[in-house]
Amino acid sequence: MTFFELIRALRIPRPVRRELLALLRLPQNDALAGLENLIGELVSHRRIYESKRKKQLEHRIIWGRELEESIQRYLSAGKCLRTAKILAGRDFRKAHPQNADGTVPGHSGPAIRRYCRAYRQNRRP
Repeated sequence: MTFFELIRALRIPRPVRRELLALLRLPQNDALAGLENLIGELVSHRRIYESKRKKQLEHRIIWGRELEESIQRYLSAGKCLRTAKILAGRDFRKAHPQNADGTVPGHSGPAIRRYCRAYRQNRRP
């Protein structure tokens, strides 16, 4: 397998692929220095991306816990499951308005379901 085939097989993003191909045209010492810089940038970008994803998951779990507690509160009050979910969603939207500063959760039905799913999947036994 040639280096070009390897780059294609790894499905490296196009901008990074261009930089790698440009490095191949340089003398060996310059190419190694450029490759070291490129790898450093990729590692830094990956670290930032992972921390962002982790923080998003933490927020989803927190919001999912709020929703589940609200659903349980309505179920214990004698509401049916569908009504409890609807009322919990309304409470959630009132508690987290879209114009608030900081981290704002999505208000759509799929977003609210994602929060509940994240909470259920990461619940401690």
